[in-house]
Amino acid sequence: MYLNWLLSKAGQSAYAKGDERPSFRVDVPKDHIMKESFPHEDDQENYREEFVRKKDEIIGFVRKILEK
Repeated sequence: MYLNWLLSKAGQSAYAKGDERPSFRVDVPKDHIMKESFPHEDDQENYREEFVRKKDEIIGFVRKILEK
């Protein structure tokens, strides 16, 4: 019974508001979410394979900068 409510519009609205993240349901309002939380056209797609392969290189570069 709880799961039915949690997955309902009312449940997802309450959960999304408390979690401060948008729900996957399209009928749940997203007006409480900051605009920065939504992806933008010019955002870098960090999950793509070319970026995953460079992860260690990037982490090493950032650590080198922070040590100074």
